[in-house]
Amino acid sequence: MGAYQLKITIKGSKPPIWRRILVPEGITFEKLHQIIQTAFCWADDHLYQFEFRSEGVRVVPAEEDRSQKFQYILTDETIDNLVSGTKKFTYIYDFGDNWEHVIQVEDVIEDYKENYAQVVKFKGDVIPEDCGGITGYYELLKKSSEYLKEYDMSAINKCLNQNVEPVPEEIHIADIYGCYDKSSVIEIAKRHGL
Repeated sequence: MGAYQLKITIKGSKPPIWRRILVPEGITFEKLHQIIQTAFCWADDHLYQFEFRSEGVRVVPAEEDRSQKFQYILTDETIDNLVSGTKKFTYIYDFGDNWEHVIQVEDVIEDYKENYAQVVKFKGDVIPEDCGGITGYYELLKKSSEYLKEYDMSAINKCLNQNVEPVPEEIHIADIYGCYDKSSVIEIAKRHGL
């Protein structure tokens, strides 16, 4: 089993906000989406897509109106064919806030033994979801430092590891919500009428 070393940078962030992640070969684009959501402490509340612009390919979660400019595939396809043949692609999340991520394929790790992803390095704090994109985030920071939340790489890696292991017999709510920032927990609670 191997892995891809991906550096995922939020476009327009200055200084750059990024996560370097080891992602196992053979996963689907849907799984890669979930890994990115966890790595950036987001709650998966919005639509997303991957774009391989040089190949003219968009990877989408469902059938949709399609542009003639791109070939479309669904997110249940594995990442290997496209990721192994490129150096860079794009992940767009929340078409309203337009979080555009530039994903660089930095390396292929041949002897990766794990069946889960890991964040190995990062730069930048947690960005609250639904804050108006990168511009909205910087506007929030100008108003108050309360929006700064330190990134906890070990907690994120624990969540990434738990996503592939069997569900423990006893689940504690603190273990689940410990991976999310306060605003994401509030949004999840609202969505479920809690």
